[in-house]
Amino acid sequence: MGDISKSVAAAFASLAAHAAAMPVSAQDFELQNEADMFIALQDDEEPLQTSELTWKSVAKWRPSETVRFFLSTRIRIDPVDKLEPGRPAQEMRSDINKRLLIGDSMEVELREAYVALDVLDTDFTLGKQQIVWGQADGLKVLDIVNPQSFRSFILEDFDQSRIPLWSVKVARRLGPFDIQGLWIPDRTYHEIPSPDAAFGFTSLRYLPPVGPNETLVALNPAQRPDRLAGDADYGGKISVFAWGWDIGLHALRHYNDRPVYHLQPANGGLTATPIYDRQTTYGASFAKPVGGIVFRGELAYASGVAWNAAPAGPPEERIIEEGKFSYVVAADWRGIENTLLSLQYFQDRAFVGSKPLLRPKNDNFITFYARHETLQDRLTVDFQWLTNLNDGDGLLRPKIRYELSDSLRFMVGGDWFYGNRQGVFGEFRNVSRAYLRIECNL
Repeated sequence: MGDISKSVAAAFASLAAHAAAMPVSAQDFELQNEADMFIALQDDEEPLQTSELTWKSVAKWRPSETVRFFLSTRIRIDPVDKLEPGRPAQEMRSDINKRLLIGDSMEVELREAYVALDVLDTDFTLGKQQIVWGQADGLKVLDIVNPQSFRSFILEDFDQSRIPLWSVKVARRLGPFDIQGLWIPDRTYHEIPSPDAAFGFTSLRYLPPVGPNETLVALNPAQRPDRLAGDADYGGKISVFAWGWDIGLHALRHYNDRPVYHLQPANGGLTATPIYDRQTTYGASFAKPVGGIVFRGELAYASGVAWNAAPAGPPEERIIEEGKFSYVVAADWRGIENTLLSLQYFQDRAFVGSKPLLRPKNDNFITFYARHETLQDRLTVDFQWLTNLNDGDGLLRPKIRYELSDSLRFMVGGDWFYGNRQGVFGEFRNVSRAYLRIECNL
């Protein structure tokens, strides 16, 4: 996990031990543990996709009204080892954000470790943390502060697939405005699974732009930004409730968490080097209830985005830098008792003119979500559908959840991919799965 991670973990352990020795009324210390067993089967000669045991621990300590400590860890054991075969190199993570790998099937991760301080009506949060922007479900527009692990594509809940970063967050309320500022020196980016993993990317959208008559002879290590301060991400947002609308304005100067590939001729073929480009994203969010429907949306414009061009022309010129505009509009309806229906439309538009890309210039998605709760909210049935209108592919996600007690929950469900094998979802047709999950609070 790196020397800094170990030092922080040791400091929190010392604080927890000190808190345990204090009178209960003074220490305000809380420890939560959860065990999670997840078994997934796919239609394959070796049908067991994963048999993963996860142990999550959360410690909270509030020694005073103005100081709060938070620590969370996660241990995963998966003897099947198909999601991240072997020992992943973790080259997308900074040295202070690496997981501790034990053999090929076990990992220990410091998820979050921060202290929150209230100083002169200003909140300071210092340490490893998740910072969530936006409310889009299933796909992202403004939720760009933290990178994501794609070990299970987008099937994991965002709070588990999002990679916390060592960050400084400052928040203050000024009149009707909530103001937030960020500084993030942690240079960790999207965690992309290897090609031999169950959810390794195979679509041409995500691969080096090598033509049918060309050969990729080597994939070089990524060129990562290496300046502690000069390459840090920074930005902020302003939120306000006005005219019946929740409105947010966002800005972030950051590196794109997904690299592009720089190609060079070598040894009768091509080498590809992943590089990360610097860009600025400006965004806005809005939400308003009208009758029984909540209308919400997000939009973002990013300047200087690097794209891989389609394999035409000299290999060295297959990177395009242009702007990108993304948005989502959505409606949530609760007109039926204990039921939620949600519809979202996403578009991701690349301003590249006539230049050819490996993906559509206007990428369009629709998602639909339905949830119904019954038996005093102990039984939940939900269904999610995501589709890409350009490729005609999609993902169906039915799930049933039953809460046997306050501490024991069972879930059965499925993740079924369909459509074009070069599409966002269709590339995973061979790893569609049915699963069982058991969660227990200890």
